[in-house]
Amino acid sequence: MNQPEEQALLLQATAGDVQAFSALLEKYYTMIYRMAFRWLGNQDDSEDVAQEVCIKLGRSIHGFQANSKFSTWVYKIVLNTVRDFQRKQRNHANIDEISVATNGNTSEQQMHNTQLWQLVQQLPDKQRDAVLLVYAEGLSHSEAANVLDCKESTVSWYIHEAKKQLKALMHHD
Repeated sequence: MNQPEEQALLLQATAGDVQAFSALLEKYYTMIYRMAFRWLGNQDDSEDVAQEVCIKLGRSIHGFQANSKFSTWVYKIVLNTVRDFQRKQRNHANIDEISVATNGNTSEQQMHNTQLWQLVQQLPDKQRDAVLLVYAEGLSHSEAANVLDCKESTVSWYIHEAKKQLKALMHHD
């Protein structure tokens, strides 16, 4: 789906067209689930969060303002839903193993990546969110700043601090 097609669907969906909204969900569901899984590391929890995000999108699509990218708005909703879920589960859940697609990597590289993502999960929330948005989701610092509602320089600082902490955590083990 190209940008003009997406814009047309957005206009229709914000006006209440259910089929247009369904087409948007179909386009973004994989991204929503993938992002939830990267934050939560658990299939069932990620599915629950993805479904909750779809409900939230449905309830609020009519209020979407075209002054920002739709994908940025979706990222924000996913991130807030994940944070809400984590707050509810904080006392009950352990961090499960994070698995990251490692196209063609050896099992040793996969193990290192899994260990690295487990360490990322130990970072303070804002640092973890910045790292996952930039490195796991492939957003620019500017796009991540839009999702996190902060300045681009703040995202750069979060990532700088995260790298320092990750180095310390890696040498601590």
